[in-house]
Amino acid sequence: MDWSTIYSRADLSGVETLHAHFTRHRYSRHSHEFAVIGLVESGIQSYSYLGARHRTGPGGVFFVNPQEPHTGEPGDTHGYVYRALYPTSDFLCALLGNERLRHVHFREPVLYDRTASSSLRQAHLAVERGESRIVCESLLLRALISLLHLNGDVDHAPNRIRRSRYAVRRIRELIDADPAQEPSLRVLAEIVHMSPYHLAHVFKREIGLPIHVYAEMARIRQAKLLLRGGQAIVAVANQLGYADQSHFTRRYKQLEGVTPGEYQKAQDSSRRRRKQ
Repeated sequence: MDWSTIYSRADLSGVETLHAHFTRHRYSRHSHEFAVIGLVESGIQSYSYLGARHRTGPGGVFFVNPQEPHTGEPGDTHGYVYRALYPTSDFLCALLGNERLRHVHFREPVLYDRTASSSLRQAHLAVERGESRIVCESLLLRALISLLHLNGDVDHAPNRIRRSRYAVRRIRELIDADPAQEPSLRVLAEIVHMSPYHLAHVFKREIGLPIHVYAEMARIRQAKLLLRGGQAIVAVANQLGYADQSHFTRRYKQLEGVTPGEYQKAQDSSRRRRKQ
């Protein structure tokens, strides 16, 4: 059976980890504002990324660069068990003490290195077991430095926002400012003086995702903030314009790999640990 657990700690702001086993779950095509680092423990993971299909076996580490559209699915009928690390740019800068690492990219989609894999797994386990902040930061630092040394490309850092047209930047700003809104493509196109067809074409070319997918990702980002604040799941669903709680839960898990309830439970567990 599929299962997934998200770990998000208040004392480790800017980083989350996921441990999951998927045989049926498939991530819809999406992207992140931050890099994703995945470690496959067993089975085969597969994903579409940078115009190709990539497969990662046991012990392999796979990477997704910021803003790059990708999928994620089992590589065969047996599924896979994996761990994912989600470090934000602020977390990387603070931990590594280098502003340039705000734009860190990884050259190769998949890497096999026993030492790096072991370091990454140890960091995950420290976060999951509630080890002290300094232990977690030390292990995360060791793992990230190892991966950056092997596969990092700090100077590459293509900035999609700077390269995108003004119209695309404007539409992103509007969506991000109010994720709960549901404007039509026609209305958005009128704002930037384009036809709906032209806007849809330019947006997909610059961002790599259709406008409606980007808009839902913005809603999910807002949902995570509300869930972390303790709002009820049904209230979050209503506030963000989902048809009902069930619809919100399905879409959230499709993009995040865990349900809103599982994510909120991880937040509650973190707060209880800090009080002890």
